[in-house]
Amino acid sequence: MAEIIITSYFANGGIPTSGLSPTIRVWEVKTNGQKLIIADAAMTEMVDGSDSDGFYKYVFDTNDGYNPKECYAFRVDGGSTQINEERYQVGGLSVGDNADALVDLIYDEPSIDHIISGSFGELANQLSASVNTLLMDVRDVQTLLELSIKYTANKTKINHTDKTMIIFDSDGVTPLRTFQLLDKDGNPSITDMCERVPLASGTSDGQPTVK
Repeated sequence: MAEIIITSYFANGGIPTSGLSPTIRVWEVKTNGQKLIIADAAMTEMVDGSDSDGFYKYVFDTNDGYNPKECYAFRVDGGSTQINEERYQVGGLSVGDNADALVDLIYDEPSIDHIISGSFGELANQLSASVNTLLMDVRDVQTLLELSIKYTANKTKINHTDKTMIIFDSDGVTPLRTFQLLDKDGNPSITDMCERVPLASGTSDGQPTVK
């Protein structure tokens, strides 16, 4: 739940005033209009044991209609015991005044409203991916990169009898993938190689290779 605390200070003749029962009115302000969403709600005096300094607070939260993406104006009434010059206070809340609540709200909403379409961030939010799932995705990418390096750097051997090319795993013994070498007519050849076709022998990333 998003929330922000609105505070006010009251004094009479410059002396902090305790024991008041101030009320607050909050308006939601938009470019195309405004709406009174809190009418004369009670504020709470800020007291620590026997200490008080004329401070009062109101917790404005989602249940009251608070949205950190909106702008608000508020007026606090200290009550009839306050002299006119010190009875009322006004203030406002702008977008971004509560950055943490704004971030929380964004991540609780559909990511399509906040993340570039087609991005990894959008996919992760749409799937409600956990941290462990995201870490697994990173490990998958790392595995793919390591496999690609093996194809370019590992031991390769051409079998003259079978007309095949074998790429070995990092141990130099385990076949990683086997290719049938073909000429321009599609016949097995090691002298006029124009094409290579993966065969079922060997593995790729732990999975058997297939034609």
